[in-house]
Amino acid sequence: AGGTWLLRAQAICPAWGYFRYRLHCEAMEEPVEGLDPRTRGTLVHGALEAFWRATGDSRTLAAMSDSQRATAIAAAVQTALAAFEEASRTTLPARFRQLEGARLESLLATWLAFEQQRGAPFTVVACEQEALIDIEQIRVRMFVDRIDRLDDGRRVIIDYKTGAAIDTKNWASERLTEPQLPIYAALASAEPVAAVVFAKVLADKPAFTGVAGEAELLPGVAGVGDDKQKLFDPALFPDWPSVVSHWQARLQAVAREVREGVAGVVVGDEKLLAWCEVTPLLRLAERRRQLERASAGGRP
Repeated sequence: AGGTWLLRAQAICPAWGYFRYRLHCEAMEEPVEGLDPRTRGTLVHGALEAFWRATGDSRTLAAMSDSQRATAIAAAVQTALAAFEEASRTTLPARFRQLEGARLESLLATWLAFEQQRGAPFTVVACEQEALIDIEQIRVRMFVDRIDRLDDGRRVIIDYKTGAAIDTKNWASERLTEPQLPIYAALASAEPVAAVVFAKVLADKPAFTGVAGEAELLPGVAGVGDDKQKLFDPALFPDWPSVVSHWQARLQAVAREVREGVAGVVVGDEKLLAWCEVTPLLRLAERRRQLERASAGGRP
């Protein structure tokens, strides 16, 4: 079990994947005052899901007046807050609920104004879409935040992010440390995919970041082969199918590691362990000392 998080942990450090998802080691959660960042992110997801389920497509959004859009946003926010209270079996204090609602309404208004800059019309065909696939005999269960259908039938796969730091450089590397969108595009989607992007739902700098099969599909997202596209080397990835083939091969390789029980402490970038729940078990400091002694000619 573990879904895309299992493959993510395995790609970053095989021992992380082994300890967390095979041995089920977990860190104790730390209590916070009010709502933690993960819960706030969940509320943003819920509000955007409610908005697009009611609105449906970009043409309806564009036809809304300012007051109609504000009303639709407020309704979506109330739906998200009510769903959170029901799921968590709690009731938010009235003033706190009011403040959180105002924050969400402002954030959604900023984000939707940015989405209206998209040049290609779209229809939202799925929110929180579940997919269950087998990769090298490893069962992966995943949820995609949103899937848009363009007028030509192709899909745009979107994952909402409410934090500023997002890494997509790994998509061109040997180990995909952000595998969810590549998994859906390369292995799970029954329809052709035109782009995979993170939607940075931020109050100050809303943006899309990711890659598309061609330019101009989404603001700020370059197409494969475009001069502005710096992620994929044109010599290695001349077109969109070559990117998808790369994702298929690399995802299957990491899944084979899981199947074969590969569990070494191998970390390419320790910064990627920021959210690792089992860092103490990796004993990185001891491993560094061993390597230093070995390089100095002493006993490992």
